[in-house]
Amino acid sequence: MTTTVAIHGMHCRACETLIRDVTLQFPAIMQLDVDIRSKRVTIHHDAKWDYGSWKKEVENISPRYRVQSVG
Repeated sequence: MTTTVAIHGMHCRACETLIRDVTLQFPAIMQLDVDIRSKRVTIHHDAKWDYGSWKKEVENISPRYRVQSVG
């Protein structure tokens, strides 16, 4: 399965690293593709992935980060 989100507030490689580090906590995520320019993240995951928990963890990294579903 694939889910694409926008992460408002993400602006640099350090942001990408922080988001990747949080994502490692979710074994249901198999791959994460980050496009800093568009602020979009594509997540390849299995059906057991808990989007709500992942979103909460990402938004807890920084008060600037806001995860929004795309399309």
